[in-house]
Amino acid sequence: MSCGFCASSIIVRVLTLPHGLVGNAILTDLNNTEVLSYGSTIPVAGDQVLAFHEMINLEDSGMFMEKIRNN
Repeated sequence: MSCGFCASSIIVRVLTLPHGLVGNAILTDLNNTEVLSYGSTIPVAGDQVLAFHEMINLEDSGMFMEKIRNN
C-alpha cells in the first residue's frame, strides 16, 4: 500500500487463523515491483550463511575483499 499524500509505502500481511485475523505492517521505501520481486528469489541456505560468516571473520580483511571480488 502507498500513501497518496506522502508517498510512503507499507507492506501489509494479513493471515486468517483459527482464532481470527492477524495482521502486521512494515513501513518501507520499496515500491510494489521491488516487494513482489523478493517473492521470486531463491531462499538463502543455512550453509551459505555459515560460509559468509566464516569469510567475514578472516583475520586479514584484504582476504575478505579478494574473496568477495572473486565470487
